Amino acid sequence: MLAEAFAAIKGLFAPTAPWAMVSPWEQAIRVRFGKYIKSFGAGIHFKIPFFDRYYIQSVRTRISDLGRQTLSTADGKGVTVSGVVEYEILDLEALYQNLQNAEDTIINYAKSELISRIAVTPAQDVSKKLEYQIEAPLLSDSGINVRSVRLTDCAVVRTYRIIGDKEHWGNSDNLDTDAWTN
Repeated sequence: MLAEAFAAIKGLFAPTAPWAMVSPWEQAIRVRFGKYIKSFGAGIHFKIPFFDRYYIQSVRTRISDLGRQTLSTADGKGVTVSGVVEYEILDLEALYQNLQNAEDTIINYAKSELISRIAVTPAQDVSKKLEYQIEAPLLSDSGINVRSVRLTDCAVVRTYRIIGDKEHWGNSDNLDTDAWTN
């Protein structure tokens, strides 16, 4: 209860505080008058209340889940994989200037790289290579270093897809689902 009250009071005075504190594992950028940008490292930095806005971000290594996806291998077999991407922020200013949703962009980039690698690999070899190093020029230009993409789970699976001809099924708006059971 006391901690919540302290946090509320701190939140009220934060915009008017004449300083910003950046921890050793963080970087910060200051936007002054809505257009002048400057980067800062760890320490106490003075600011002009209401005219300066600080964006403070941890630059420690991060690991994000890629979720589960079912892919086709070079030999046409289906594999279901899940994995993680390990990355770090090198340049906070470049990140804020170039990417809107950094984590979503990194995850989608890693997934697409994983798809392209698995598509040219036979099914029996997918689980043998659990870590992939990827080149990510878009992300490195945006201040991000992708260390690796790792598979955390891999299984060869049978996939079933309903493939019908146009004469029988028509377009997807006119699918007769009763015909599937007949």
